[in-house]
Amino acid sequence: MTPPRVSFPRRLKSPLKKSKPLTDEAQAWRYVLWLLNRRPHSRGELVEKFRRRELPAEIAEKVLEKLRLKGFVKDEAFAE
Repeated sequence: MTPPRVSFPRRLKSPLKKSKPLTDEAQAWRYVLWLLNRRPHSRGELVEKFRRRELPAEIAEKVLEKLRLKGFVKDEAFAE
């Protein structure tokens, strides 16, 4: 009689795998909305996430300003 097979859960993402770079404002906007849908983020956290995804600084600033104008990012809430 053979022993039962043991299956291990698959890793969804390799820790060494690099995320795809963001190349334009539309991609950055979709990405930031996805992030904010998961949990609130400070402006600094979003800047760091954009940096990791190699988003050009001028595009990052446009997206962050758009978020501020729409009221999606409020750093005052993180200061409390």
